[in-house]
Amino acid sequence: MLQRKDLLLNGIDSSTDSPGVSMSVAVLSLLQSKPLLQQLAVEVCGHIAQSIPVIMTLSDMGDSGDEVQALETFCSELRGAGAPASSLLGLCLDSQSMPLRAYALISRCWFGNGPRYVLPRDGHMQHPPGQNGDLRYWKYLWRHRDTRWAVLPAYGDTVSTPCPLLGAERANAVLPTFGIQAPAGSAWLPAGLHLPQFADSKGQVNLPALTRALIACVDYGERRIDQQSWPTAGMQRDAHSNRRIAIQLTGIGDLVMMQGANPSDLEVLQSLNELLEHIRNTLWNHTAEIARGCDLLPAIARHQPALAVSDGQHSLDWDTRWHAAVERCAVRHRNLLVISPYAVVPGSGNACAAYTDLLPLIGFADAHGFAAGIPLPGWKFKDFCRFHRRARAIIQRRNGASLVAMRA
Repeated sequence: MLQRKDLLLNGIDSSTDSPGVSMSVAVLSLLQSKPLLQQLAVEVCGHIAQSIPVIMTLSDMGDSGDEVQALETFCSELRGAGAPASSLLGLCLDSQSMPLRAYALISRCWFGNGPRYVLPRDGHMQHPPGQNGDLRYWKYLWRHRDTRWAVLPAYGDTVSTPCPLLGAERANAVLPTFGIQAPAGSAWLPAGLHLPQFADSKGQVNLPALTRALIACVDYGERRIDQQSWPTAGMQRDAHSNRRIAIQLTGIGDLVMMQGANPSDLEVLQSLNELLEHIRNTLWNHTAEIARGCDLLPAIARHQPALAVSDGQHSLDWDTRWHAAVERCAVRHRNLLVISPYAVVPGSGNACAAYTDLLPLIGFADAHGFAAGIPLPGWKFKDFCRFHRRARAIIQRRNGASLVAMRA
């Protein structure tokens, strides 16, 4: 049975057993109900008292130009009901809700210095800076990226899975640990794998050691999911149904820097593409192997088509096809691999903007993390915008394929 010391020996960071709590909060609806507002305050206060981080994703802010006032009222009312100002309390909202300056100022004045995220709309991501009124948005993100007023963009709005028996999901919230964008209230057991830990001084990866660590990661998560004390009943149900593990892969850019390679070189991208493909295949082959010796994942079992067919012969036909599909495709975990766009940029802070050319690698992930990035000295405003827009385009392209597969 794997213990935490075994993970450390395998280069796995499991220092955080719970990713915290993500909530979706309809602001105007909540302001109309004092009991619900009080209930939210008690819940938030209870989590933070136990050192469990919380991120509330705010919606229903109104559309009459009073969104700023709605945020101010919500923050004051929630504080008045007992919610604390704490670095463990984060917020997230849609980029079109209000100016980022107002969002950062109001929320930090009431709730302190917890993380602040923004979900960019298409208009902010598809046009060059200066068109369609998005220049102020990007300039705020750029100018305040390394300050206490920073707002972090999160644009991984779909969580996917390679299992054809399961569908893609809309990611409508941000989880505290790693800033993973995921369905609100979902439960993910986090672990971290830093690629340079599996490489020599010249950046050559020890593939057998990495493979062992990937398998150990899944095994540890498989065991811990059932032992974990999840903060909410909804997270407990999600953990039972989906058994999500958030294996955060970092250090892609650091590996390239260790190799002394040019991040814009196509051969470098192809080599890393093979490495990421190996990582992904190792994880999913192992979860499939575990699934063969376990009960069917509840999230898969719920979709058994024979349950909705009343005709006897048709039900038998569907049941036969279903069991054949399960035999081929069943997995034990709905999601496994998480990669942040920042993973392609070396953490040393000496990275040139050419590392943006490594962004296609984030398409291997099931979900994406957007927690605080890394210093970007030498980058220009246009490099910053291009990095995020290109990352989002890659994620959208991957997500589009997942949704088409889901509907097929």
